[in-house]
Amino acid sequence: MKITIVLLSAALILAGCFADPYVRDISTERPEPKNILGTYKFKEQSITTEANALPAKEPKASSITLFADGH
Repeated sequence: MKITIVLLSAALILAGCFADPYVRDISTERPEPKNILGTYKFKEQSITTEANALPAKEPKASSITLFADGH
């Protein structure tokens, strides 16, 4: 019985470690190109300096532009 509790606890802890906080932002349907063309500005930076050993810097205002020709 103790082994079952230990294994169940370990499984729950490991499952929690792989949770993605941004999974709710991922689209599950392919949008029409006409609906996504334009310039998008990012609200926040999702990469932390600690996780990637990057030097600490002020976040820059970043954007991405999607064109109809794919460039």
